[in-house]
Amino acid sequence: LGQSVSVKYKKAPTFPENAIEVSENGVNAVKTELKHKRACLFASFTKDGLVSKNTLAYLKSLRDFCDVIVYVADSKALPETVEKQKELCDYIIIKRHKEFDFGSYKKAYQYLQKVNLLDKVDSLLICNDSVDFVGNQDEQLTYRKKYKLHLLGVNSVLVVSSGILLTVRPQI
Repeated sequence: LGQSVSVKYKKAPTFPENAIEVSENGVNAVKTELKHKRACLFASFTKDGLVSKNTLAYLKSLRDFCDVIVYVADSKALPETVEKQKELCDYIIIKRHKEFDFGSYKKAYQYLQKVNLLDKVDSLLICNDSVDFVGNQDEQLTYRKKYKLHLLGVNSVLVVSSGILLTVRPQI
């Protein structure tokens, strides 16, 4: 019929030669008491095996509001990156799964199921590293609690990316 369709082929990412994949506990992985009753499912991607200072600050801030942080990156990471993540997160999964952010959220959720933490939290904070961190999340989390919302979302659309900060009750 004489028509052609142009197809863009997305090249698979390449990582540094010494980048690794891991699934392991962070420094503070064993939780006996949950102060906030909140867990964070954090999705990430590191094309160069490194995590930005912005993402590290974001994770550090989340620690003030979350008892458990599960960090999942659909990539590989340099060993020094893994060590930094182990200091900030309770469990890290850095492995190519090719399911993008929602695949990372799924893997973090499955981890919380496996270790029986879903029944112990009142809310899940779902976020990613696609936004520039500009402060803490106190205002949004206080608002959700004050109005007894089952769902609160903040979406920031930038020129090249969209980032999500979403809290939900585990039952949803």
